[in-house]
Amino acid sequence: MNRGQDAGETLVELLITVAVLGIAVTAIVGGLMVAVDASSLHRNQAQAQHLLRDWAETVSGVGDTGGYAYAACPAAPAAPAAPALPAGFGAAVSRVENWSGTGWVTSCPSPDLGVRRLTLTITAPTGAYPGFSQSLAVVVRRPCAGSASC
Repeated sequence: MNRGQDAGETLVELLITVAVLGIAVTAIVGGLMVAVDASSLHRNQAQAQHLLRDWAETVSGVGDTGGYAYAACPAAPAAPAAPALPAGFGAAVSRVENWSGTGWVTSCPSPDLGVRRLTLTITAPTGAYPGFSQSLAVVVRRPCAGSASC
């Protein structure tokens, strides 16, 4: 029998080929998963920023007569309603400050100068990456109608 004409592969060659292909496929799938996770993170960041700006425009009353209902001191300021949020997102007014004439204070100045700064915060859901939050400060004024000092 002439063994020189055998054209078959040995078992060792086949095992090495399967191992190399398995490592290559694992690396490609791992890279794809990282790309999908990063894309999801960027989408959540963009969505949180859009929701935050939309909420800030609503609070400041841009484009409509609604907006934040300014309550004069010493009444507790009403928290502006948060926008409708997708699943996993959260919204909160993280800080309320009043203008005292010399700086921003968390207490109620006397007299109330009619200027308030609200810090709005949107929190994104956690996933493959840790969750995050974005904040935006919005300055609102007391409406001039019926007020002696504008």
